Amino acid sequence: MNAGFVRDYFARALAAGRLAHAYLLWGPAPEERDRAARDIAAAFVCPEGPARGMAPCGACRACSAVARGASPAFIE
Repeated sequence: MNAGFVRDYFARALAAGRLAHAYLLWGPAPEERDRAARDIAAAFVCPEGPARGMAPCGACRACSAVARGASPAFIE
């Protein structure tokens, strides 16, 4: 699965301020799908995410919580 188009979609939605309250990702590769979902959730909650074009910093408290699975922004 090439998750690049998924990230591009969410980058455009975030830049336009048009985000839904939930997203369901579906596809054949669970590991890639889960990784894309974590990246997207981290970008949404990271204070630097929107400024970095959907690239979360990976070091802040919000990014750490998503990585640990302890953030309400990401539910498996």
